[in-house]
Amino acid sequence: MQAGIGLFIVLAGWISWLSPQAPEGTALSLLPPLATIFVAFLTREVLSALVMGAFLGCLLKSHGDLFTAYTEILQYFVDGLKDADKVKIMAFSIGLGGLISFCNRNGGTAGIVRLFTRFARTRAQTQLSTWALGLCIFFDDYASSLVTGSTMRPMMDRMKVSREKLAYIVDATSAPIACVAPISTWIANQLGLFAAQLAVFPALAAYFNSYGLFLAALPYSFYAFFCVALMFLLALSGREAGPMLEAERDTQIRTPMERYGEREEAKLEGEGAGERPGKAWFAMLPIFTVLSLTLGTLYSTGTEVVGSEAPLRDIISSGATGTALLRGAYGGCFLAFVLGLWDRRYRLAQAPGIFLSGGRAMVDAVLVLTLAWLMGRVCQEVQTAVYVSHFVSANVKLELIPALVFLVSGLVAFATGTSWGTMGIMIPIVLGLTPLHDPSMHVILLPAVAAILAGASLGDHCSPISDTTVLSSLASGVDVLAHVKTQLPYALLVGAACTAAYAVPPLMGLGGAWPGILLGLGIVAGFVFLVAEPVKKEEEEVQVVEQT
Repeated sequence: MQAGIGLFIVLAGWISWLSPQAPEGTALSLLPPLATIFVAFLTREVLSALVMGAFLGCLLKSHGDLFTAYTEILQYFVDGLKDADKVKIMAFSIGLGGLISFCNRNGGTAGIVRLFTRFARTRAQTQLSTWALGLCIFFDDYASSLVTGSTMRPMMDRMKVSREKLAYIVDATSAPIACVAPISTWIANQLGLFAAQLAVFPALAAYFNSYGLFLAALPYSFYAFFCVALMFLLALSGREAGPMLEAERDTQIRTPMERYGEREEAKLEGEGAGERPGKAWFAMLPIFTVLSLTLGTLYSTGTEVVGSEAPLRDIISSGATGTALLRGAYGGCFLAFVLGLWDRRYRLAQAPGIFLSGGRAMVDAVLVLTLAWLMGRVCQEVQTAVYVSHFVSANVKLELIPALVFLVSGLVAFATGTSWGTMGIMIPIVLGLTPLHDPSMHVILLPAVAAILAGASLGDHCSPISDTTVLSSLASGVDVLAHVKTQLPYALLVGAACTAAYAVPPLMGLGGAWPGILLGLGIVAGFVFLVAEPVKKEEEEVQVVEQT
């Protein structure tokens, strides 16, 4: 922390001493995002880094005047809170946190878990059930990590599947899946960052609203797709490679007590986690309500703008995103509350406390989002995107932008341990690349947007200081470093497949997402069947099943 503060003071003093007269659109405009990255790396804390980076940007804009910079950063912060759409997205985050809390208390989350555990009879089935459960709890990465890990751990132990493998499945189905889910605790952050940039660039806003941009870029979210495919193939084939193969083979010889010793049982956060399981539809129905109300509102408000005869993509892109998210989140939250009340899980007087417990869990997310908006505004004022656009146009082949964005985002997320902070830094820069605003360049823009989210997921997945990495280890009952060591080769393999998928098809003149998807899946499948080795023989599998 002291190093980060020291760096901030040095940079602030340097700016005040030089008093640059024209930082806008020059190399100096890179200072705010670069300082944010370095301070986050040194302090392992992204909130302070965003504040420091934004203040340095204001100091540049005010030509080294400390008091003016202080006044401007406060004004930018207040201006962000005056934006109705931004306030709606913040309220959506709180509402979705309340929905998750009610689903925990009404037993719906536990009901989903019980539904999947019925299908775990062999090693492969147990891993696939864990994989499917993680995919189904797509709406929150923390809930996915804690519920999936703590619930499936006894079954994994019984089937002699290593806890390192459990932690990998749990981690790979938490943040990477929440990042691409149409409704999740992540979507508000992403849409808020998109909306802030679309308001600045009308040429881009003419084709997309924030939700429409997310949906259009979704097919290029290769990291989540390839992670899902790798987990499925490894579980189905019974093959592993590298440190994970060693851990799996060691599990066939030694018991969990011998391998891991005494460990405190991981518990699900939130009230009522230990309640009796309810019906799975107590959670499924509210989540479906969120999806249907959100998409229905986007459609109805979109038709008012472009008419019902327009293509569906144009209708959704023209809809009122903030209004749709609000209706969806609070409609689903109300239904989850009613179901729990009807099943006598809690009394009416307890409902406000349950809602607020879920809302409090989203406070950090709202803070990161708000400060990321502030950082985006500062980068806009010093014209960081203008400089980057000119530099990229002159020095980087446009077809390579998505691959480059993916690698840079991954490195930033790995160094800082946060996906959200990475998105807050990268989205204003990438969406500010004006050459990509032309409709003919959307074939580069959409993969680049998806590459930010994918790279942030990769870095978060690999980083030992990531919160989801730590939570996955805790819930699975395995040491953090052992988890990172065993999953890192798999994460890097998927990262390499993503880099190839973003780079090779555009260089060959192939458009669309499918060439990249097929190339990446081919790399993943080739690794599983040509490099990975069987953990155990078929007859040993039969013996384990008979013993259980």
